[in-house]
Amino acid sequence: MNLVIELPHPQYGSAIYTKPELVVESASYSHNNQIEILTIEVRNCTITSVYKPPKIAFDFVKPDNFDNCDTKIVLGDFNSHSVMWGYQETDQNGENVETWAEAESLFLVHDPKLPPSFNSGRWKKSYNPDLTFVSNKLAPQAIKNVCDPIPNTQHRGLTLSVTEVVRSQTVPFKRRFNFRKAKWKDFRENLDKEIRNLDPKPDNYEKFAEKVKKISRLHIPRGCREQYISGMTEETCEINKKYGKSFTIDPFSEETVMLGETLINHLCKDRNDRWHELIENTDMTKNSKKAWRLIKRLNGDPVTHTNDINVTANQVASQLLLNGKPGAKIKREKLTRIRDSEQNNFQLDFTLDELNESLKEMKNGKAPGVDEIMTEQIKEFSIKSKQWLLTFLNSCRDKALVPKMWRKAKVVALPKPGKDYKNPKNYRPISLLCHTFKLYERIIMNRIKRQIERKLIPEQAGFRPGKNCTGQVLNLCQHIEDGYENKKVTGVVFVDLSAAYDTVNHNLLLKKIYECTITLNNKWSRWRNQRNGLPQGSVLAPMLFNIYTNDQPIIKETKHFLYADDLALAAQDTTFEIVERKLTRSLQELTNYYTKNQLSPNPDKTQVCSFHLRNREAKRELKVEWLGKPLGNTEPEP
Repeated sequence: MNLVIELPHPQYGSAIYTKPELVVESASYSHNNQIEILTIEVRNCTITSVYKPPKIAFDFVKPDNFDNCDTKIVLGDFNSHSVMWGYQETDQNGENVETWAEAESLFLVHDPKLPPSFNSGRWKKSYNPDLTFVSNKLAPQAIKNVCDPIPNTQHRGLTLSVTEVVRSQTVPFKRRFNFRKAKWKDFRENLDKEIRNLDPKPDNYEKFAEKVKKISRLHIPRGCREQYISGMTEETCEINKKYGKSFTIDPFSEETVMLGETLINHLCKDRNDRWHELIENTDMTKNSKKAWRLIKRLNGDPVTHTNDINVTANQVASQLLLNGKPGAKIKREKLTRIRDSEQNNFQLDFTLDELNESLKEMKNGKAPGVDEIMTEQIKEFSIKSKQWLLTFLNSCRDKALVPKMWRKAKVVALPKPGKDYKNPKNYRPISLLCHTFKLYERIIMNRIKRQIERKLIPEQAGFRPGKNCTGQVLNLCQHIEDGYENKKVTGVVFVDLSAAYDTVNHNLLLKKIYECTITLNNKWSRWRNQRNGLPQGSVLAPMLFNIYTNDQPIIKETKHFLYADDLALAAQDTTFEIVERKLTRSLQELTNYYTKNQLSPNPDKTQVCSFHLRNREAKRELKVEWLGKPLGNTEPEP
């Protein structure tokens, strides 16, 4: 239950409403120096509405019983300026209001992200004259909101919601496994029995997946709590129920306050215990995503979700196919295999040690593919089940055949931040592949990565051991600093490729065809066949893209700073004109390579920037064209 207090602007009508409608125990009205103060008392709480006209000095006359009540809510039109509630400066009335609030131990409820409550037709600006103050102990429970404009006025109404001391999180309904309460021993034993007579070959994978799902439903609890409070134990849950009943009867009673304090103490202890468990089981050196997720949770900022999606799943799916559509037909070519002249160990069977090592590298908590098998389930397989899986993977390799289910990917379309959600191009497709397939890819990658690493160009830093994006930024900065010392001009082109992963040609790299589907806002598109591109979500995709672009030209008169599909092309010389010619020639040579390999350069998003210490030419822009379009100049950060 929430206590919601509505306050339409008192100058234009009624003052205070409460939802649910609470019995008013007493009411008083005062009028001092044209300042209107209306106070009502409900359930051990005083709710006061204030209206101070402009050009009148603020002076608060305490209503009856104001000092005798511990729980206070004061809201209204104060017509006072202060930086605390969004003004650029604080006036005398603002100082008076701040002093009064501090003396009465009142807390200002203000969210700068909310729209202003007053839109001035005269000054064509928006202001915050309407304020809300609550008792300090009520502050964690108070949520202010600004309503729609009141008809025929320049004001918006205010609402103040007084919630429980612990608010539940609302999540969309979706059944999820609770692995913390799984009966893993029974899961392993039953799975061993189910697959005992199942031949480990690619054609039987769907039967295997069904058996895993069947056993999982028996021994792993599965459900969804739409109203969820994190870290709460069963004992704390019982206290929360008692508190909820008391809050419904009287949110401001002494019993409710005491139960609320008890609930907070127990929940803090529960979360502290869970926190220690999380810290002890977290390896920050191996899982950066888990570390960042932990930092975000510590920050406490609410997660916002985008609901105003204006495109359909089929529109995004069609755009994905257009991204991978080749511009011109090219001859069918075979990829040159990267071989180890001394030893070709790929012909050897995968071992159980390799499977276990690759399985350790896989992260928990990742969404499953179309087989609905999660990493946590695979890690709990018994030795017999892992041996079945290993034989199955070796069979896939020997027969050069993978299950049909592996060739399907659920592709989740994530909107790019700051982009127009009406355009299907502004969505990033992330492929949800079967985790057994990703395990297969990881075993293969661990076998071949050493041989491939020796073949990759040194300019490429994407997804390689000992190299990262930060290192490339540092290398580029050092190159620019060298230009400063040698009194040279450094021109840098930041090359952008449109849907680089999606345009990889399979005839040049792999002969796979992925069937994929797009999901957007829980709506599905029809199945599509995609004949170009690498799925963003695949274990091997970054390595395959590095192989695909490994033969790109490295022009001698420029330096290349590569991270996957991102390229900073730098030229350095004594004059702007020479730098421009070098960059133009290099871009032309890259254009020929991109055309041959069906990669799509995007000159509209490609930027050029100059770095130098020549103050007289501080506003000089580089004149570089690419594909008949002048490149935009961006200013370097100071």
